[in-house]
Amino acid sequence: MPRACTTDLGLSLVGKLRFSAAYMTGAGAAASTYGLPDIGLVTLTEMAERARVLAGLLEIPLIADADTGYGSPINVVERSGI
Repeated sequence: MPRACTTDLGLSLVGKLRFSAAYMTGAGAAASTYGLPDIGLVTLTEMAERARVLAGLLEIPLIADADTGYGSPINVVERSGI
């Protein structure tokens, strides 16, 4: 059973407790890494980078939530400065 984690501390616990896999939530990554709510403000590039960093710290598979990072009307306004 995978264990959800988005921080380095969470990853160390997942490894020590011998879970078979870790799970990166989109909402958790947005909040813990960027301090943003899960409303489409985090980009695909930012989510992919966070998944890359977390996967690099693990020796078990990482399941990454893939519904965050594709943009939305809010994302366009936020990033374009409108």
